[in-house]
Amino acid sequence: MMPMKSTWVWAGFAAAIILMVTVGILQVKPQKTVLVGFDAPLSARAAFDPSEQDATVFYLEQNPNSRLKPQGFFYEFDSEQARGLYVEAQSQSIPFFITTQPSSLAVDGIELFNSDATLMINTSSTTLAMSNRDDFILRIIPDLGAEQTAIADHLKEQPERRLLVLQDSQNATYTDPAFEVFATEFLKDDRKTITRERFSFVNFSTADHIQAISEPHDALYILAGDFQAAIGVLAQLFHRINPDAPIYLTPWASSGAIFDRIGPAKDKVTVFTHHRPEQTRPAVDAFYSRFIDRFGYQPNGMAVKITIALELLEQAVARGHTTPAAAKRYMLNQGTLQTSLGSVTFNAYGDNQGAEFIPVPLPRIIR
Repeated sequence: MMPMKSTWVWAGFAAAIILMVTVGILQVKPQKTVLVGFDAPLSARAAFDPSEQDATVFYLEQNPNSRLKPQGFFYEFDSEQARGLYVEAQSQSIPFFITTQPSSLAVDGIELFNSDATLMINTSSTTLAMSNRDDFILRIIPDLGAEQTAIADHLKEQPERRLLVLQDSQNATYTDPAFEVFATEFLKDDRKTITRERFSFVNFSTADHIQAISEPHDALYILAGDFQAAIGVLAQLFHRINPDAPIYLTPWASSGAIFDRIGPAKDKVTVFTHHRPEQTRPAVDAFYSRFIDRFGYQPNGMAVKITIALELLEQAVARGHTTPAAAKRYMLNQGTLQTSLGSVTFNAYGDNQGAEFIPVPLPRIIR
């Protein structure tokens, strides 16, 4: 008969063996993937480039052990079809969705995120209709109030007084309230004036607007987003008539495809971009360089935002927060979240706080 002490020793040894084998099995067993839906445009309305789709491909190549599995939902610029993307994703029980839709499309589906069926990370829509809502939408960009106030403050400091604003009416959910915020702030200087030309950037004839563009103006502000090709065309047209006047673009015009269309006007163009602290700017520049080396073109600004959204989800999932409710709770309770391309701070409603905008001459944008 084995002595009692020896029995306990062997029992402990056996338990240790079992524990090591179990741990080994758990380490070898692959972790369950987490589906992430994202929308991707298919339309000639914008200056098409595949930045959003390629950003997800690039992320997975750079993170081969990622548990995230992006699934694309393609759409044209139709609000009913865009809303249908969310419905389809929720019918497939996809827990997370990263959206790149413009404001005019995103607002039609926001009520679908009032419950914890799906958590949306919004990388593009700045409409005030999505601000300060207690829902399941997290925004990694500030709303248009902060954006347009920053732009107006900068333009107020410039010597130019007579400003022409070309506003895209097609994305009115963004541009109408954006113009109201901008004009209210800009016209606080009573020496300044605004001439506003509001029309669809999708369907327009330059002949209909050439007279307004040809009138005396000291500067141009193109109030449009969604990386539309017309932004570059209108900038070049204005430059031909007003070769010495500066031209200002929103952050939603930061696209190589648009810059190519600006042509000789590029030396007069300034793009407003989300401020990057000095310590993160090298990482962003390195990201663009690697992306260009991989895909052969300069991505639009959405590539950075998509990457940040994926990194935020990766952090939550790695800590076991694989449901919309758990991931939201994690992100809202962390204070400032760090990613390789910058930090994000959410308020209690999931809106990004403390972001800044800075003007950047166009040659510095092009890489």
